[in-house]
Amino acid sequence: MNGVLVLVSILVGAFLVLAVPSLVVPYPPEYGVITSFDMSKAVLLCAVLGAGGAFYAYKQGEQGAFLLRLFVGALLIRVLLG
Repeated sequence: MNGVLVLVSILVGAFLVLAVPSLVVPYPPEYGVITSFDMSKAVLLCAVLGAGGAFYAYKQGEQGAFLLRLFVGALLIRVLLG
């Protein structure tokens, strides 16, 4: 399960960095110019903030590993839907 979550996390991050700038190219008045560097900064910010929440979930005693998997899975779903 952990390997699947790591693989999905990497794929979602790569998709955001590579695909989103090309999706918003037709809409410069609304979004401005978006580059892969901008998306990399957004993914890094999400990863850093998520790591804080993941660390807190992991430190919750014997249920920590389950809470960590639940948190990472929910975060990935939120990012994909957002």
